[in-house]
Amino acid sequence: MAGSDGWDAEKMFELYLHDYLVKKKMHKTAAIFRNEANLGETHVDVDSTEGFLHEWWSMFYDVYASRQLEYQPAKEGGPVKVKIPSTIPQVAMNRHGPGQLPEDCLRRLAETFNPNLGPLDLNKPSFPMSAAVGSSHPQQQTHKRAQIQDINMEETTTTDPILYGTPETELSITGSSYDAGFTFEEVITLQCSNGLSCCHFSSDGELLASAGNIRKVLIWDMETYGSISTSEGHTHLITDLRFRPSSTLFATSSLDKTVRIWDAARPNKSLYKFLGHVQQVMSLDFHPQKLDLLCSCDQNNEIRLWNINNYSCTRVSKGATKQVRFQPQFGKLLATVERNIINLIDVETDSVQFYLKGHVKDILSICWDASGKYIASVSEDSARVWSAMSGGKCIHELSSNGKKFQSCTFHPGYSQLLIIGGDQSLELWDPTENNKTSSVPAHDGLIAALADSPQTGMVASACHDDCVKLWK
Repeated sequence: MAGSDGWDAEKMFELYLHDYLVKKKMHKTAAIFRNEANLGETHVDVDSTEGFLHEWWSMFYDVYASRQLEYQPAKEGGPVKVKIPSTIPQVAMNRHGPGQLPEDCLRRLAETFNPNLGPLDLNKPSFPMSAAVGSSHPQQQTHKRAQIQDINMEETTTTDPILYGTPETELSITGSSYDAGFTFEEVITLQCSNGLSCCHFSSDGELLASAGNIRKVLIWDMETYGSISTSEGHTHLITDLRFRPSSTLFATSSLDKTVRIWDAARPNKSLYKFLGHVQQVMSLDFHPQKLDLLCSCDQNNEIRLWNINNYSCTRVSKGATKQVRFQPQFGKLLATVERNIINLIDVETDSVQFYLKGHVKDILSICWDASGKYIASVSEDSARVWSAMSGGKCIHELSSNGKKFQSCTFHPGYSQLLIIGGDQSLELWDPTENNKTSSVPAHDGLIAALADSPQTGMVASACHDDCVKLWK
């Protein structure tokens, strides 16, 4: 049954069940089930070799067993004390046993089976935001490190005996060791040239693309940190780039009023150039489900939808001058920046559902959280978090205090933590902590763009100081 926010839990269960049958190579059964369940061409992308249902069951069983061992009944009317392990086993993505699920699986579980809770529950308490700067990884002499201290996770007091998944039990921020606290470290610096304006990870996290004034795209291998570059297809600065979901294809927008499609596997020449914008193209994005659908916007407030399979423009409308971003997972909504306002547009009907107003200065960057329920935005003087599920209400605000906010992204592992790029530093902001942030020295200029990879837990920052830095 579909909920009030359009969520259809039964349909999602059927999609995950079909995915499980396919992963188990029961293709005939999967085909019969798809037909009888009327799934049509709808699909769900699950980054798991065993299927999401297998991950869910493995976690559920171990959580249940843990509760039986750890839960001690409290006296009537008193609180319940829950013993939480001091460490979390380190496991490789998609190579884990029961009870050893990566953070992204826990997130998907929360947002899939309890959409009202979601991975970004901004009404529950969070971690303290004290920070420190430390030493670097072996490849560098210096580095920047933010360490969130003073977390005592050995014992947590709660009024709910359920160990996992409750708003009262704070488990949203976890790391490799509870004792060490949450850390955010620089991994490596990738040298570029002529200033950067954008960067983005491929869906699998194996590639990072960055671009800017050089009019070509640098593509980095995240295993070797080697790079290759595209040819100079654009004649002016590249303003934005986005990978197509689950693909090596990516698109770029430019001040030369064009949009180009590239393949990272064959980057020597662009595959196609889209013409139609009469002003400088500022941003673009691929739809998360309709993989042939690409959206772009220009300084003339024009939004264009493109079909990259038949190389055509399918719709022209108004409502964006700076940035466009599709809602994650289903892409029902398109968030667009028009000066100091965010428009939430229904993709199918092309109608504005909500106007998000509150910024005084022009908005420079927006990002969705992984669940598609919350949007963050930054202008030079402030950052805001909005709830798409409550009519676009602004639920948290942070003043920049002169730090000149420029870019933003949610942390790929700790989804209620917003990372903000400013003038030379990164600000780590937990919105539930109001105006408390942790500042991390990062670059020698304005941090123009941030990107995150849920698959690897990596964050990339691109700056006008001609380098990209990776953080984890």
